[in-house]
Amino acid sequence: MPYTMKDFRRDYLAELTSEERLEGLSPEELLKRVPPEERLKGLPPEERLKGLPPEERLKGLSPDQIRAYLKKLEQGKESKRRSSAKRRSSAKRRNHNRRKGQR
Repeated sequence: MPYTMKDFRRDYLAELTSEERLEGLSPEELLKRVPPEERLKGLPPEERLKGLPPEERLKGLSPDQIRAYLKKLEQGKESKRRSSAKRRSSAKRRNHNRRKGQR
């Protein structure tokens, strides 16, 4: 039976340490060897969800949880609007009072 390249590679790789085997691989090739669960383990939840469409992100939530979250977001937006409107009106009053004092 002839000695093939396949045989040579098998024998050659058997002699190398694991570090030496990984040495010539690109980062992409190295990542392919790591299971997806392991790759995701070190990422914060925000990063894990980044590439998912909204339907996938919301999949584990009940309709009540989604409504509650949306309500919370809306309340946050309203309070920001009110506070910025208050700042604008108080700034207008200050400017108006300054102009009055200059007369």
